[in-house]
Amino acid sequence: MGWTLLPILLLGMTCSAHHSLVKVNKGLKVKRGQSAHLQEGDLQFHIPRQKDACKVEVVLNEPITQRVGKLTPQVFDCHYLADEVKYVHNGCPILKEDTVKLRLYRFTETETYMEVFSLHVDIMKPECSIIKLGPKFLEVPDFYGLSDAVDGNVVSFHYERRSSLECSVRLGGHDTHLPAHGQLVTGEPDKATIRGDEPESFIPLRQQLDNKARAMCKTEDCLKGLKLVKVTKISCDDFLVMGLRYQHIDPPSPDIDYIAIRLDLKDTRSGSIYQVF
Repeated sequence: MGWTLLPILLLGMTCSAHHSLVKVNKGLKVKRGQSAHLQEGDLQFHIPRQKDACKVEVVLNEPITQRVGKLTPQVFDCHYLADEVKYVHNGCPILKEDTVKLRLYRFTETETYMEVFSLHVDIMKPECSIIKLGPKFLEVPDFYGLSDAVDGNVVSFHYERRSSLECSVRLGGHDTHLPAHGQLVTGEPDKATIRGDEPESFIPLRQQLDNKARAMCKTEDCLKGLKLVKVTKISCDDFLVMGLRYQHIDPPSPDIDYIAIRLDLKDTRSGSIYQVF
């Protein structure tokens, strides 16, 4: 019975009048910025493998679930493999826990049963991290403002330097939705200049208007010296000298925003990759 039949089968869906179909739900523990797989003992169901077919669906677009991570794949078998279902944390340090909403479908010869439940995710501080922040932090002076460039004083990478290790950085994509209130740019913005028909005290005001115009701009034609970041992967060393800046574009907003960075440390001899956000 294929998953594509679900829209038809759901028309005749009934709910179990007895106990829950979820047998074990221990949840997941994941270190911040890393990933964890569901193991057989973490999530089990009262559905024999030989008797009925069953699927689990990750419910998307729920506002209070999957706030700092994502469970994949969206649909998986109840009797999943040890390395099949994975929660990936996006590195955001705000929350210490997350929730994933799931729908369980059980298919019998005559009926389809559905049950909604939640998987709890505990987010733990990593014992050690390749990525170190500070001592300097990115600051934007006002709405529509621009931060200084990211360099080794803002973020640094600590790993064993050897020829067989390749370190690369990927900037956060659509899955992370970070930064939430700004965008990433490079370059130097054009400065407002003194005009003969206005007092010198008008320059800061005109600079603010120019900053707002840049922030509202949707193409590079009106960014006036800045360029939108289109590079998705770059070496760790090049990343620190590319002149990456944060541009605020969405007031009013909280006074803290985040840039999602995924670091891939690859051993070229074994092919293994260590990932951290």
